[in-house]
Amino acid sequence: MMEITRMLTKQVPDWDRPTQIALGTALALSGVMIGVALFGGEALRVPAILAIGSLFLTIQGIALWGNRNLVTPFTKAQRLYLRGELNAAREVLEAQRATGAMDVQELTLLGNIHRQTGELATSETILQAALEAVPGHYFPLVGLGRTQIAQGDYPAAVGNLQEALEGGAPAVVRYDLAEAHFRAGDEAAAIATLPDDAEAEPHRALMAAWLGYRAGGGDVPSAELVEAGLPYWEAAAVRFEGTPYGQALAQDIREMQAVANGHAD
Repeated sequence: MMEITRMLTKQVPDWDRPTQIALGTALALSGVMIGVALFGGEALRVPAILAIGSLFLTIQGIALWGNRNLVTPFTKAQRLYLRGELNAAREVLEAQRATGAMDVQELTLLGNIHRQTGELATSETILQAALEAVPGHYFPLVGLGRTQIAQGDYPAAVGNLQEALEGGAPAVVRYDLAEAHFRAGDEAAAIATLPDDAEAEPHRALMAAWLGYRAGGGDVPSAELVEAGLPYWEAAAVRFEGTPYGQALAQDIREMQAVANGHAD
């Protein structure tokens, strides 16, 4: 009962006014019924106890309704992230990080956000912390591998992405592993790693086609595919322009555009 009281004391101030009034009314009626059960005589005791039980269920329902809009920091940050509001999502998770209480999902999302805002050293530090908390978890392994690609540390990225796949990471991670192999100079491994996914997102399909073409085993990416997939890679090249990866990506983009326009050497 004390735990319920502490929970309500913390949550009720965030509820809307009608819900607060409903809770106050239910609590007041519960107090009245407890008094009736204790001092109202034998004839009223059973009905009062039944009423107390019903009111307790009502209070639970009110609490559920009052908390309907309350979300965890991870859920709030995830929603902001999916809407593209990276700075707002980062602020939510950094506030949680300051409390010293973050789980592997929160740490990984924060590390991924720092990568996508170009803060690669911070991203690596946070993702390493997630792995220290849960060694071998594929979620931070994937994030760390992607950050290492952006840093130009391709051999490390290959190791972490391979471990992530072996640990249950989704097949889409094979695209990242293939790119890491390619950037590390192992074209054969890159081609062998690429998944056969006809429904890949345009930017992934473009990079897969480009790697196949560059390795000598695939057709030139079509102008339509370049047009659809290139904006993602152009943004990445700008984001990581200070790293070897960003510079290599910028060169790829120039070559993709030339090839698509029929002006390759």
